[in-house]
Amino acid sequence: MLKNLHIKIIALLFAITFWGVIVTTQNTYFVFAEKITPQVFNVDEGLAIAGDLTPVAITVRTSADMFRQLSESDFKVSVDAQDLTAGEHTITVSVTTKKADVTIISIEPAQIAVNLEKMGNLKQQVSLQVHGEPAKNYAVGDITALAPTVAVSGAESIVEKLATIQGSIQLASTETTNFVSRIVLEALDQQGNPLSLKLRQMRRQYQWP
Repeated sequence: MLKNLHIKIIALLFAITFWGVIVTTQNTYFVFAEKITPQVFNVDEGLAIAGDLTPVAITVRTSADMFRQLSESDFKVSVDAQDLTAGEHTITVSVTTKKADVTIISIEPAQIAVNLEKMGNLKQQVSLQVHGEPAKNYAVGDITALAPTVAVSGAESIVEKLATIQGSIQLASTETTNFVSRIVLEALDQQGNPLSLKLRQMRRQYQWP
């Protein structure tokens, strides 16, 4: 029974390796781990998207090796709002991939609701908050916004919820002189929740003190 045992072990290892190669290279079905939110193209100039879009799950056919290499950037997930007017629309989701050896099998959901509203526009003053402290024996003086207002645009119902445009400056306890900093501004409602609005030239410069 133990005769030629080493040959049998080698044969078994070879078979396991061969089977692993087959499983790795054979195309099969996989569900991409991360759901992807579609981009909306061709929205009329006077309209804007109101509300969040439903992210979709993508099933693909490819090899296990290729599937492990896939990332969200390998897919283009979109809906086309060409010629659509204000209101809620159900639009078919389109998914394409840059990878030639990856086939899109299914999209779930295949259609999503897109709510289009009239575009709202306004200008808003910037509110700045300082976090942290400067170096020992120093204090924060006046903060001057080099661009104190921003142009805000988005769906009317969302623009109406806007309470403030806020920017935060984080001090590192090492500041001893005036400095200019570039920060990201955020649109917030009364409860401090972020709003999906466009801020023209979001990155602005601020000087302390």
